[in-house]
Amino acid sequence: EGKLVVIAKHFYPPRLYRAPSGGIHKGEEFEAGAKREIAEECGCEVALRRFLLRTSALFTAREHGGGEINWRSFVFLADYVSGDFKFTDTHEIREVRLADWSEFAEFGRIMRQQGRGGFMYRAALHEAVEALAR
Repeated sequence: EGKLVVIAKHFYPPRLYRAPSGGIHKGEEFEAGAKREIAEECGCEVALRRFLLRTSALFTAREHGGGEINWRSFVFLADYVSGDFKFTDTHEIREVRLADWSEFAEFGRIMRQQGRGGFMYRAALHEAVEALAR
């Protein structure tokens, strides 16, 4: 109760974690896709409790031939149902753990210190989630 599931990717600096996320497959129901991503990244089952926000961003890619990426995020609060936090997506995820809200705010500050676009976007999401979820 009152804890958040957070992940760290392999390239993240020490003490940096963020909320899990992922993409929905073509033809996949939204809720099913969100639950699948949580299971893959966190090794647990959740129940989506409340929609928090939808946001869009246009990223300019420097890798993979460049170009623009129209990115959308849909953010939910979810309740833990079951699972052992033994994640299956070991290619992307280094660690899964529980964090307090005070740590969540610190993760956003660490992201901003990185000064990179993707981290800045995630930091803005962290700040919005913190304001909306409490």
